[in-house]
Amino acid sequence: MKLTHTLIILVSIIISIASATGVAEEQNRDRTGSPDGSTTCTACHTGGGYNPTLNIILENNLGEIVTSYIPGEDYTLKFNISSIPFPTVYGFQATALFNDLSDAGNFSNPGAGVQLEEVNTVEIPSRHIAEHSNPGFIGNYQVQWTAPMSEDDITIYASAVTANGNDEPEGDKATSSTLVISSLDPNGIVDLLKEDFKLITTSTEWRIVTPIDRVIERVSVLTTNGRLIAYHENKNILDHSGFSPGIYFIVAEAANQLKTFKVLLL
Repeated sequence: MKLTHTLIILVSIIISIASATGVAEEQNRDRTGSPDGSTTCTACHTGGGYNPTLNIILENNLGEIVTSYIPGEDYTLKFNISSIPFPTVYGFQATALFNDLSDAGNFSNPGAGVQLEEVNTVEIPSRHIAEHSNPGFIGNYQVQWTAPMSEDDITIYASAVTANGNDEPEGDKATSSTLVISSLDPNGIVDLLKEDFKLITTSTEWRIVTPIDRVIERVSVLTTNGRLIAYHENKNILDHSGFSPGIYFIVAEAANQLKTFKVLLL
């Protein structure tokens, strides 16, 4: 039986005087709300008159908002916090974990006000962390995240705090949200099947070439966010003359085998 992992990205947005540059750096603490006992912002930051909302966004390398990931691809994770009335400062901390609580994927290229750290304790050995380097006056943070070679769903757990900046947790307000991300065609991306399918691209067509005894039973064309834009049966030649420039995935099925092609239209 195949052992699968559920990838969990857990994010906690935090702010206090003791963690002005992030609690992973200053206190060696994970405050993301991860399943192994870490708390979230809501445990301490209460009583404020703010109305915070947290929007978690995953973008591909074309800047498109997506809800599915391609294993091994790079994405931008954005954490946007807002509130009326406006708070004084914001902050954040994030980690990405498999369901066995080991690191999943990789953080890199931190955006403005973001730093990459590692937590090492008896309870939590070697955990990668992305967090604020200084409290932000604008609640927008981002970090590059490279998806793992996995077929499993990803859950992004997040909590956020809007803080009054008085160096105490009282008078702040916290909130939380989640985002579930699925793997895009895992059978085609992770476990590419036999190499007897070939794709020939012309200025107007995609031609799928197979051995003489193979007929393409079904073929689908998807965008990078998993939206189906074309579907055909018993057809080896696809007209792409009406498609916009961008990246597409062509999923071909024949004799109970799948092959996925990643193509770029200019």
